[in-house]
Amino acid sequence: MPIFTNPFQDRSVKQMDSASLKPPLPHEPIPPALSRVGRGASSDASRRPSVATVSSINSNPDTQHNHLNVPRRPSAWGRMSDYVVRRSSTPHITAPPLHEWDRWVAQTKRTSSDQLIDESRMSALTRKYGELCEVSGLGADSIILVSHKYQYCPPLDNYYALKVLRRAPDQSPSDHQKRVTAEFALASTLTHKHIVSTYELLPLGPSNNPDLSVISMEYCAGGDLHSIIAGSATHKLPVEQADCLFKQLLRGITYLHGKDVAHRALAPENLLLTNRGCLKIADFGQATCFRVPGEEPIVLSKGKCGISPPYISPEQYTDAEFDPRAVDVWAAAVIYVAMRTGRNLWQEANEGEAGFAEFIKERRDGKRNAVIDEISTDLSRDILYSMLSINSADRPAAAQVLSSPWVEAVDCCIPAATVE
Repeated sequence: MPIFTNPFQDRSVKQMDSASLKPPLPHEPIPPALSRVGRGASSDASRRPSVATVSSINSNPDTQHNHLNVPRRPSAWGRMSDYVVRRSSTPHITAPPLHEWDRWVAQTKRTSSDQLIDESRMSALTRKYGELCEVSGLGADSIILVSHKYQYCPPLDNYYALKVLRRAPDQSPSDHQKRVTAEFALASTLTHKHIVSTYELLPLGPSNNPDLSVISMEYCAGGDLHSIIAGSATHKLPVEQADCLFKQLLRGITYLHGKDVAHRALAPENLLLTNRGCLKIADFGQATCFRVPGEEPIVLSKGKCGISPPYISPEQYTDAEFDPRAVDVWAAAVIYVAMRTGRNLWQEANEGEAGFAEFIKERRDGKRNAVIDEISTDLSRDILYSMLSINSADRPAAAQVLSSPWVEAVDCCIPAATVE
């Protein structure tokens, strides 16, 4: 196992706005900056970034804990194969821990007299998963809370992510319940090293107002991939770390497809890391089962599935049906380019967008893209181009990419033997 250089030295630096990312040299064309979009995005610059991006947590039972303190950022990152989480000397507190939670609940109320949270259910939740200590993700219809369960006997010291989902204004209560139940039913069946573990679905509101539900999940202290890219010293990852994370992503996708599940919304915001650098795929709100158990035909998708425009494949902008597995393969390639360059090649894969139109023209003329050529090798170049095939039928399966000479040769900080 080679010793990797420090991948995320500036992990403690607050996430920079996409406009502050270092631009290319003046003579180079300027591609779109790597912007935060999707469920974890927030238009309020004072709010913290998406799922589990805020801090890393020391879960050492020998360490004294203060339940009033929010989890702290690490002072530095060790090599990728041995993440060492350190606790800073003072708490990293910039706002009341649950300030955004209170505001989010207040904004959810249709009228001032609404009772959204059943106090007995909230008490049961905190008894089981610990006290709420911080908001780590904020979206239009969901919020991620971090809870800390600590007890002396029997000894327990765990952090959890609690995803609270609320009913959208234009959604009926029955549709909301179907959406929440479907997401939980799918995610809770997935057990893999590179998939966020999902534990339980619980109602949070009173029985006569089921607008709030909570899904308890594994907490990933390392943050999301978008914040890691944006917070790195060069706003991009070295090839060793990008390749390692790419290989882990492909392992997760291959597992999903083997279970007849397509994620359909892969983006850096939905890829989380543990404090030891294990990448995990999260947020299955757009996922679908593309094959009915016991039946052979593939259930094709139609229309736009993803929520992060730069990672949405071109066929989703058409009226044609497509294999949803190809959507994940396309997104994985775009994510790899984002890791290596810190930018997106286009704002969206639509011929009306200048960056994508230029990419299509290059490929139709038999030319190669300068950015892809710069970050690729003889082994990886053809794989990346095939994953970014405009025709979804021409893209390789995730398992084919994983078994390619390029990816097989990648030294990964998470050994394959630990992958289920």
